[in-house]
Amino acid sequence: MNDKIITLLVFCFLLLSPSYGQKLDSSYFEEPIAANKIDRSKWESIVKGIDYTETFKQKEEEKPEKNRGSANWNFDLIGGIIKFLIIALGIGLIVFILVKVLSTNSIFAKKDKNISSKAAIYDLEEIEENLMETELDGSIQKAIDDGNYALAIRLYYLSIIRELSLAKALDWKKEKTNFQYLRELNNHPLKDSFKNATNVFERIWYGEEELPANRFRAIVPEFEQLLEASRKSI
Repeated sequence: MNDKIITLLVFCFLLLSPSYGQKLDSSYFEEPIAANKIDRSKWESIVKGIDYTETFKQKEEEKPEKNRGSANWNFDLIGGIIKFLIIALGIGLIVFILVKVLSTNSIFAKKDKNISSKAAIYDLEEIEENLMETELDGSIQKAIDDGNYALAIRLYYLSIIRELSLAKALDWKKEKTNFQYLRELNNHPLKDSFKNATNVFERIWYGEEELPANRFRAIVPEFEQLLEASRKSI
């Protein structure tokens, strides 16, 4: 065994040496190429029973598994994103409902809500839209406290119309004129008082007549008496 190793090492040394390599190269290309014949019967006996189609089938079967794994990963990713979005939307909706419930304007309140008499409402558009469901006492007092006497007269007048409408003495409609209300009260006991209040209101509100505090205190009792009488007529 050692002799074979030594012989092999010597052969490699000679092969790598320049002189031997030159001789080998020149003689190698001059030698004729010998063709080795294959014993077909021996080759057929060696490869007999080997089925190469199984190898190809296994490779073909591996590909769908990889594709299925990729598809499952994609479905899991999409499902996770959708689940996250649903949870986020649910949390947002809960927060929104809680904020609305805890605020003064509840999400469950009707548009034509009953406005408390203690609340000062200066939005005349909102008041007129919801006049029959709105108590104006708080708003009138707030206007007086702020020194906005023209607004206080306007609110007094709307409150009188509201009470007369509740008493079925007239039919409140936002688009109606004061003259139409006077015609509806033609045979009503409060007709003259309502007419006087209408004249004062129109001079102050539409005529932009100045209304200092002393004049306001002088005319407000007439509006308060008419308002009280309208409530009693219900």
